Amino acid sequence: MFKNELARNRYKEKLKRSLIYQLEKQNTNIEPFLDNIDRYINLWETAISLENDINMNGVRLENGRKNESVALLVSVNKQMGLMLDKLAITPEIVGEANEPIPEL
Repeated sequence: MFKNELARNRYKEKLKRSLIYQLEKQNTNIEPFLDNIDRYINLWETAISLENDINMNGVRLENGRKNESVALLVSVNKQMGLMLDKLAITPEIVGEANEPIPEL
């Protein structure tokens, strides 16, 4: 998905800034909401690692067993969606505030 670690880190920071920006637009950029963004980012990193494992090892491992990363990825993605729901970040909200996110 990413060319290198630098590209991944840049995207991660942009994602985090975007989420914080969405909270600012809703005037909810306070604790514990900001803490939930950090937790979301951690889940995002976990999802990337699981995707990398699936890309490297496939859906089935060499021994014929299912790659557990597939089921874990589904669970992580579901949790990420729930977190966005709890933060009231929806496609409609993002679409309304579709302004460029400032670079660092």
